Amino acid sequence: MPVEARQEQNLAAVHRWLEHYNTDVHSMIDESYAPDINVVCPGLIDITDRAQFHEIEQSVLDAAPDRRARIENLIAAGDHVIVEAVLSGTDEDSATAWETPWCAILTFHDGKIVADHTYLDRTMWPWVKDQQLDN
Repeated sequence: MPVEARQEQNLAAVHRWLEHYNTDVHSMIDESYAPDINVVCPGLIDITDRAQFHEIEQSVLDAAPDRRARIENLIAAGDHVIVEAVLSGTDEDSATAWETPWCAILTFHDGKIVADHTYLDRTMWPWVKDQQLDN
């Protein structure tokens, strides 16, 4: 497949990935990620197993059920897509809104994410700032 077509396929996959993140995180994992994955958020998670990914995302969803992401910018380069986005939600303890910018570098193979390196300022997300989820 030509590079331009692969990039378009990957960009469309990113939009589906984000839609699932906002509506059904378990479908996001099962439909957007390849079986062999590497999901890293430095200092927070390092996942190579879908079952662990489901557990972690469920704990995040339990703590922040209204969390939502929106894309600010996408950059496609071959099998990689850089996602600049904003994550927002409400702190359930204080009922205050929070928002944090984040960036993901996604690597695709055959239309599925095989590597996801996400960077965010965890101090801006009340529940996450105190978590060490990869232990």
